[in-house]
Amino acid sequence: MAWKATSLIGTQFKLDIGGTPLLLEGCKSLTAPPGSRPVSEWTPIQSTTQKYKTGRKAYGAASGTLAWSPVDPSHIKLLALYNSAATANFELALTDNGSQALVWPGFVQQFGVTFPNEGVVECKFAIQMTGDAAPGTPTTITPSSTFDPAVSQGSTLLLWVTSAYVQIKGATNFDLQGGSRSTYPGTPIDALVATVVPGYMGQNKLTFDLLYDSTESTHTALLTSFNAGTPVNDKFTLQSTQSSKKIICDPVVIDSWAWPTAPGATTVKVGCTVNSTIAVT
Repeated sequence: MAWKATSLIGTQFKLDIGGTPLLLEGCKSLTAPPGSRPVSEWTPIQSTTQKYKTGRKAYGAASGTLAWSPVDPSHIKLLALYNSAATANFELALTDNGSQALVWPGFVQQFGVTFPNEGVVECKFAIQMTGDAAPGTPTTITPSSTFDPAVSQGSTLLLWVTSAYVQIKGATNFDLQGGSRSTYPGTPIDALVATVVPGYMGQNKLTFDLLYDSTESTHTALLTSFNAGTPVNDKFTLQSTQSSKKIICDPVVIDSWAWPTAPGATTVKVGCTVNSTIAVT
């Protein structure tokens, strides 16, 4: 058979928990996890050539982007893995140039959701490898015929006040950047492969643009909270117009407030630190 570079067209990316593969629907891009080995020089002075020893193999993180749906089972599972730091198997199945796959264990290190002013809602994620990426036989899963990613048009940013959600009018470009779970070395000296273990989740960051209106109660409440340096004890909620599902961010601290510096609508750039756990309910 003549040599042929494998195309990523038709590639499927799956997560596997308990032996049941689940196609990660709407995956737009994926950077496969890199690996590395340290190299130590030990050239003695009498040698006329340099000498080296290779060290333990170390694992990197895969990163990718999804066209996101709050009701898709694979997206729900990906978020659950991020919140729990549980290890799963991940499979990159290549269907071009013969069936082949790369399978590796890992945990979800990062998860974030972006609502642009217009377009498809995107999820950016990262998966830390915890073992070798080994060749395997790919599983074949038929993509869902009903998968429909959320779009930003019509989405709302809500604030839970006392006993009800209140829309923050004039808010746009929501970006829940997602925290990154720290990793720690866990390699004993007798091991031949480097080991990483999941640590705590860093705080998430929510940013959005606000078409400011000094007569709008939610706008003045946010500004008052920022000026006073006090937490906003109520919940922020992001909701797509296509679903009743809500992304809950709780609690929230307003940590940046940038007034506009150019003519036009008074667009304030607001930044918030939110709880590390992301919930979709």
